[in-house]
Amino acid sequence: MQDVLQTPRLTLRPLRADDAGPMSFWAARHEVAAMTSVPHPYPPGAAAAFIERATMGRLREQVWAIDGTPSGAAAFLGVVGLKGADADPVRTLGYWLGPPVWGAGYATEAAGAVVDAAFAETPAGAVGSRVYVDNLASRRVLEKLGFAAVGEIEEFNVARRAPVHALRFRLERAAWAARSPAAAE
Repeated sequence: MQDVLQTPRLTLRPLRADDAGPMSFWAARHEVAAMTSVPHPYPPGAAAAFIERATMGRLREQVWAIDGTPSGAAAFLGVVGLKGADADPVRTLGYWLGPPVWGAGYATEAAGAVVDAAFAETPAGAVGSRVYVDNLASRRVLEKLGFAAVGEIEEFNVARRAPVHALRFRLERAAWAARSPAAAE
C-alpha cells in the first residue's frame, strides 16, 4: 500500500524518529491506554522501538503517523494501522489519537483513508476492527465508515487492570463499494 495517504486535513505518513516524543507522551496517558491495547504505564523507549520496527518492516502491519500540519494542527496527532499481509482475506484496522484532538473528526478521516486504500489497493474481502464497549466515540467512527458489529470478545486491559468487553466490527468489500466514492475511482 501507499506510504503516504492524503486527506483534506491530514497527511498519513510513515513514522519518523521525531514522532517518538509525542507518541510516548500521548500513549502514556491513562485515557489513551484505557481505550487501546497500548501498554500502561508506557515503557521508556517503547515508542522509539516501535517506530524502528515499523520503519524496518518488522511489523505485520502498516502504520502511519496521523499528521495534522495540512490543517494547521500538530505534526503528530496519533497513529492508524492496518494489520495483515496484502493477500490476507481480512485486514485489521486500529487507531488512536491524543486526547486534545478527540472529537475533531480526525479519527474518521484517517481511518476512512486507510480503509479506502485497503480495498482499492489489496484484494482484501473485509476489514475488521474492535473497540471496547464503553468507547462510544470509536464505535461511532466505525459506524460512520459503514462497519457493522459482528460479535463481542473479552480481553484484559492493562491500564484498567481488568477484563474489558470489546465489540468486533467488520466492513465487507461489497458494503464499502456500495457506499464509498473511492470505490468508483
